[in-house]
Amino acid sequence: MQRDLTDRFGPPPAPVRNLLGYAVLKALAEQMQVEAIERRGPRVAIRFAEQASLPPEPLVELVRSRRDLKIEPGGVLWMEAQREGAEVTGALKTVLRALAGSR
Repeated sequence: MQRDLTDRFGPPPAPVRNLLGYAVLKALAEQMQVEAIERRGPRVAIRFAEQASLPPEPLVELVRSRRDLKIEPGGVLWMEAQREGAEVTGALKTVLRALAGSR
């Protein structure tokens, strides 16, 4: 979509790029059966739905490979997010893509 917008109107401004980034994040979250993503100070909580079909092994492996991730027994994945805006969105997309690739 961004390519089409750029072809037609030129490079999109930052708010449009951010909106497109959020659309991708929302699609990934729906695919991974994420119930909610909440920012709480310097951390982001990724809450999976109870019926999420994510095997636990890839999740545990991802958490072990990254210092900025922690998992709670209730199925909440915490990510340290010292960044702002688009950088946090990009980090969330990276985590969800890694988990999607393990399904």
